[in-house]
Order: sequence, then C-alpha cells, then structure tokens
Amino acid sequence: MGSAASTKLQCPKEYEKDKFDMILKLFDKLDQNGDRVVETKELKEITGLHVKNRIRLLNESEVYAKANSKLKITQLENKKKAMIEQVNQTIESERRDINEKLKQLCETTTDRIASYNNMSDEDKAQRFLEVISDKNNHIEFWKFFDYMKDKTSDIQNIDF
Repeated sequence: MGSAASTKLQCPKEYEKDKFDMILKLFDKLDQNGDRVVETKELKEITGLHVKNRIRLLNESEVYAKANSKLKITQLENKKKAMIEQVNQTIESERRDINEKLKQLCETTTDRIASYNNMSDEDKAQRFLEVISDKNNHIEFWKFFDYMKDKTSDIQNIDF
C-alpha cells in the first residue's frame, strides 16, 4: 500500500469532505509504492471500472439523445398541427368573407337590375343624359366618347 502522503492534502472548500477522503484512499491504494505517481501496472485495478463507466456514460448519453430527439420531433409535430389549424382557420375565415362579399354584390346587383328594369323610358333617358352631358344637359362629345369607347360592339344593336 502507498505511504498515505496524499492524506496531507486539503479538501477544496467547494467539495464534500467525505467524497474527497474516498478519493484520497483510492489514490493511496493505486499508488502502492508511495511515490505519488500512479504507474500503469498500478492502474490495472481501476482501468476496467473506468472503461465500464465510460461505456455506461456513452450508453446513457445515447439513450438521452434518443429521448430528447423523440421529444423534439413530438414538439415539432405539435407545432405543425397548430400551424395547420391556424392556416385552416385563416383560410376558412377568408372563404366566409369572400362568400359574404359575393352575396352582398349579388344582392346589390339584383336590386340594381330590378331598378333598371322598372325604369320608365323617361328615367332611362335621364340616366343616360347624366352620363354624357354637361351641367346644362347639353350632350358633350368627349363625355359621349368616353362612355362609348368600350361599347362599340353594342352600336350595331341600337335601333334608329
């Protein structure tokens, strides 16, 4: 056994005294000749344990990594589901808005068509004059042109 020279060493303040004492005893056992140097032949007793501990730690690390990866993937899947649900809700809301706007447009269009269909000939003429005449009710060529420029295909349908 070693000379127990290591027992003169002091435990660091931030470390537990009983654990420090265990380490000192182990070192003394390994340092069989007391020269405070642990030689290769003196290490035979602890090297197997060291390797066994390293293997255990590596296996634990792998188990932890697998569990952590599984957790992260589960979290990603949950995030994906939440994002998909949010997108679906947004699209459904936009779809409802589009359908509501279309419904309002159709109602307005139906009302306006009914209004035009119920106009008297005098009302139709007045409405047309409002579009192509000036404030004195004189037909102005450029207003008439602006009105007719995209309706030239209708000109042939006018009965004179």
